[in-house]
Amino acid sequence: MSGSKKEVRKFVLEGRFLNTVGKSTSKPKYMRLATAEGEQLLKISKALRPLIMQNHLEVGSWITVSGKETYKPKKGKRKRKIKTIDSHPTLASSPQSPLLEGKVKAKPKKEKKKESILVCQKSSCCKRGGKAVYQAAKETVAKHELRDRVQVKPTGCMGKCKKGPCLVMQQDKSRYVGIKPEEVPDIIAQRYIAVA
Repeated sequence: MSGSKKEVRKFVLEGRFLNTVGKSTSKPKYMRLATAEGEQLLKISKALRPLIMQNHLEVGSWITVSGKETYKPKKGKRKRKIKTIDSHPTLASSPQSPLLEGKVKAKPKKEKKKESILVCQKSSCCKRGGKAVYQAAKETVAKHELRDRVQVKPTGCMGKCKKGPCLVMQQDKSRYVGIKPEEVPDIIAQRYIAVA
């Protein structure tokens, strides 16, 4: 029974933006679009919803939407979910109407993940100055304003108890053992300040 399976394919529609629909105006779930096929009610992907609110689409703006269409022949139901929106400034209702510039992508840019500096805080390393090494690393990161890129994390045993304290740069797994607190600023400066 191949006719009863749901069909999934891409769709592209062009038309005038009418409005968004949802529980509140700040949380749109659907978009109404006037197209050549008639008025369409299209679901907005979750990743795209905040971007629509930020860009404030003007009613009557010409836009092209694309995404995924699911059709269930057994029920005769068709669902369309918008993944991207393109604006058409040349087809705008008026020259002053603020349109989305370019393409609004469904996935906003991910923030760059912070790099981690791990410092052992188990008893053996702490007896050899692990707490002071941890504090020196935190102070150095704060002093050079690296908090947006680097975080200092206390960890459990790293297996180098007799050579402690132990510090690991997680990005490339560089391990420093038997480190002294006064050496920490130079290590961090070499790695992060020269690069910045």
